[in-house]
Amino acid sequence: MDHSLCPDCRQTIRWVGSRFCPRCSLPSGGDHANLCRESAAGRPVLEGVRAAAEFEGVIRQAVHALKYRGRTDLAHQLAGLMAEAWNEGPLTVDCIVPVPLHSRRLAERGYDQAVLLARELAAGINVPVLEGALVRSRMTDAQTGLDGAGRQKNVAGAFVARPEEVNGRSVLLVDDVCTTGSTLEACASALLAANAAQVSAFTLARARRDPTTGTLTDSLHRQFQPV
Repeated sequence: MDHSLCPDCRQTIRWVGSRFCPRCSLPSGGDHANLCRESAAGRPVLEGVRAAAEFEGVIRQAVHALKYRGRTDLAHQLAGLMAEAWNEGPLTVDCIVPVPLHSRRLAERGYDQAVLLARELAAGINVPVLEGALVRSRMTDAQTGLDGAGRQKNVAGAFVARPEEVNGRSVLLVDDVCTTGSTLEACASALLAANAAQVSAFTLARARRDPTTGTLTDSLHRQFQPV
């Protein structure tokens, strides 16, 4: 199946816009200046999480193709969507740092989709990318199927950042999908421990909240994650 983003496909994308919380990218019930109830109640490690599109339809299919079917050519198009969304309200950042795979998983897959997106995005918005600034120091289980607390425990302490790369810098974390934000928070904690000035995150997609259960869904990964 061809997963290239044709003009008709682009018309179906649900963009994450001003209706969403600037700290977590979930619906805030108001404009972009309004925090959602959960974000207003606490202060997370991340300065904020932004996303280009909702994790559904053609975006979900494209992420699946990029991650699990070797369609690395899609990184250019998908990062282009991220750049479009970014340029509507850019933040001031010094560098981009991709969320890394563990070296063993990288060897199995042959590439890191977050690195591919980060490289393309960096070129599109003219911000340097630091690929070695953050390392996944231990293997973690797949986040799929874990609740929020389980996801946090799974990735706690799993990342190490290099102070010589991020000291005093405002860092933009880049990944493909944000579900609960646990991985991004763990990365941010490592970067701040390495003396980064602050850390924000920007992902291609944001998982949607199930209207029935209220939980965040990453159904693509449940369906297609290799065993």
